[in-house]
Amino acid sequence: MQKADSKGQIRVYENTDLSEDEVRRILEIKKNSKDFSIDKLQEFLERSNTVKEEEAKGTLEVVVLGNSLDKGVAKDNYLYLLALQQLFSRQLPDMPANYITRIIFDPCQKTLAIIRNRNGKKTPIGGICFRMFPSQGFTEIVFCAVNSAVQVLGYGTYMMNHLKEYHKKHEIYHFLTFAAKDAIGYFTRQGFTKDIKLSKHLYKGYIKDYVGAMLMHCEIDKRIVYTHFVSVTQKQKHIINYITEQKLERLQGVQPGLKCFSEGKVYGVPQVVVLFLSLLAKIWGRSFVIIVLFRITSFVKKKKKKKKKTKNKKNLNFLENGCKFLKVRS
Repeated sequence: MQKADSKGQIRVYENTDLSEDEVRRILEIKKNSKDFSIDKLQEFLERSNTVKEEEAKGTLEVVVLGNSLDKGVAKDNYLYLLALQQLFSRQLPDMPANYITRIIFDPCQKTLAIIRNRNGKKTPIGGICFRMFPSQGFTEIVFCAVNSAVQVLGYGTYMMNHLKEYHKKHEIYHFLTFAAKDAIGYFTRQGFTKDIKLSKHLYKGYIKDYVGAMLMHCEIDKRIVYTHFVSVTQKQKHIINYITEQKLERLQGVQPGLKCFSEGKVYGVPQVVVLFLSLLAKIWGRSFVIIVLFRITSFVKKKKKKKKKTKNKKNLNFLENGCKFLKVRS
């Protein structure tokens, strides 16, 4: 088993082993499959790393905004909400501007926004407007958009990962959204599915139906740290590459063979069997050798039982014939 330590180095453990068939299958997937493309994965990781670098430099900031009728709201928050209202109107032309404005400034709604700081000027470049239903155990995502100038750079995934972490703190583990046809791909990549696992009575009457849109559901796993997704995926990619390369070297390598014959040392049958099995274990893996031994043992036992039955039958026939012969003589 291969694991990455805190320094990112790969270490090997002997408890688990991949079979030859599994290695060949992984290599075939890597070569032929369009869904499992290392190049695409690398491209995605590079985009995500770019966003992470911006965050580390302090040029990106994630904030959760909302309007309030009881508490005072900072002037910057109102300016951000106005900027997001314009952004949603541009990126979602099918939505009426009045409806977007009413939803954005509704005290029941919240908006998670990405704020970019360029030369001291802070501007929202993307946001997700949502409404939480704690009593029902889910959140409805109403609007989700990123500025067209910075799309396909990883900001959409970055936004959604922060939204999932925000909801983990509030112990809400389900998202529902009506996705337009051109947004289904994005939501699918973020873990949304058309299979709604949430009971209908929990959300019926709470969310608005949209014509021409598809209802999608996402379940948040509390064990996953979504904001660390990139680093975890990178380590998994390195581990997969390391395992396949190591196993491929073993499969393509030439084994040295037994040295006992060249050295003039002739072993008995049990010793040769042990050497042969240990060699097989190194090449094919321990689990494969155990299965082979079990099948051989079962086959031998069946043969022994069959021979015993035929022998008993012969003895019985011999006794019957002997009895018949004695009766005739008498």
